[in-house]
Amino acid sequence: MANFERLAMVTPNGDDSMIRVRVENVWSTLDVENGEGLSFLVVDDEGTRMHAFVQHFADAKRFKRLLQKGDWFTITGFSVVIVRNEIRMTKQRKEIVLKRNTEVGVSELFNGFIPLDLVPFQDVKNGTVHDGTSYTRDFLGVISSVSDFGLTVDDSMPRNIHNYDPKTTGSIDFVLEDNDGNHLNCRAKGILAVLFKRNWLCYGETGTNICLLTNWRVVGRDGPIQVEDEEGISTFEYDPPGHHEVVHFTNIFNVFSFSIRASLMIAQPVKHTTKRQVKIEVLLQGRKLRELRGLPDLQNGDARAQSRQLQRSILLVTEEDEEDERRSVNARSIKEKEEDEGDDRILVEREDVAMISRNKIGKKR
Repeated sequence: MANFERLAMVTPNGDDSMIRVRVENVWSTLDVENGEGLSFLVVDDEGTRMHAFVQHFADAKRFKRLLQKGDWFTITGFSVVIVRNEIRMTKQRKEIVLKRNTEVGVSELFNGFIPLDLVPFQDVKNGTVHDGTSYTRDFLGVISSVSDFGLTVDDSMPRNIHNYDPKTTGSIDFVLEDNDGNHLNCRAKGILAVLFKRNWLCYGETGTNICLLTNWRVVGRDGPIQVEDEEGISTFEYDPPGHHEVVHFTNIFNVFSFSIRASLMIAQPVKHTTKRQVKIEVLLQGRKLRELRGLPDLQNGDARAQSRQLQRSILLVTEEDEEDERRSVNARSIKEKEEDEGDDRILVEREDVAMISRNKIGKKR
């Protein structure tokens, strides 16, 4: 069995290393000084990500054909360089250089768990992430709103010294919300903005609107935008499959969505909807909730406890409502009975008066 080097362990002196990685993304680059280029984002089975680029653009077609997005490969004969800039693609301060003598082989699939690099929204809001990191991260939440296309200045765009045209590109802003109610204002630019708009028009408002942002950059906490995409490396997915973190987030999201829906049903029942219909709906939702609690991925004890308490409270409220309805029916029955008895008494009194009057008339005769 081959001895693969972990991405976190490769060094500039290890030209004889062999790595086993999955290609996460492929994108073309354009720079004023270096011209065109080809870059890759690779990840190993530990979840370590690293930026790789083709040393000579003449070899770009070869590597683009060999390294297909989403597949696993073994790579040997590469170089490693240190990233001196603080602003970088990944957490690793290293990059892989794909050279003419670099060899690429197809590897078997790895079906294990590869963790995401998710950032808590609150860490962005309080400045912890922005002050401590200068590389791209992952974000997971529910899209709560999307703006229309706009035009924004992008200083990262290349421009030669003779060109004074503004560095502007199309953009689209949206708000991402986590399960704790924290919001992040996000912005997609350029080609990714167009893709985001098209996907939103097709899939937005039709499901949970859960969205995973992979390799996006925190740009601040006080301005109008907190998170932006990084050209080429950033991606997004609606209701993405295959991630344990997404399943966990979705489970909690469904629990609290049920909480809100059920609370609204009881607080503001739909016109012409009987208490029995409300209770049936709550019971059906409760069945879904019980199935949800049985999933092994839902490890949040507080969420489970709150959902159980909520279900008990809802059923108790509906039972109390039905008891109030029965009492109301009984009260109406008693009132109607008393009214009927009152009518009978009046009728008897009238008959007695009539009989007394007839007796008096008979005596006079």
